[in-house]
Amino acid sequence: MINVKEVLSILTKRTLDNLARKTEFIKRQNILTAFDFYILITVGQLGMKHPSLGGMVDAIKSKISRESLHERFSAGAVAYLESCAKIIFKKKLNLKQCM
Repeated sequence: MINVKEVLSILTKRTLDNLARKTEFIKRQNILTAFDFYILITVGQLGMKHPSLGGMVDAIKSKISRESLHERFSAGAVAYLESCAKIIFKKKLNLKQCM
């Protein structure tokens, strides 16, 4: 099993920014960073009984509206999160093969 600290040691803010640009999730400097979105989607909702766009906006303490966050759920976001998952899986598989 992988923990949050281990994921963040693999997926640094710089790595997340690069992946977000490569997948066209982020095309220019935004209020919502690649890191904020990744954390929000992967672990940020764990403390929410009923996740909502308003709750997510509050959780990241960003000056983004619910509507703007809703617009971020796109094909680019899917490609970005898939790329993140592939890196984690690849890293974990390589570590297990070395043991």
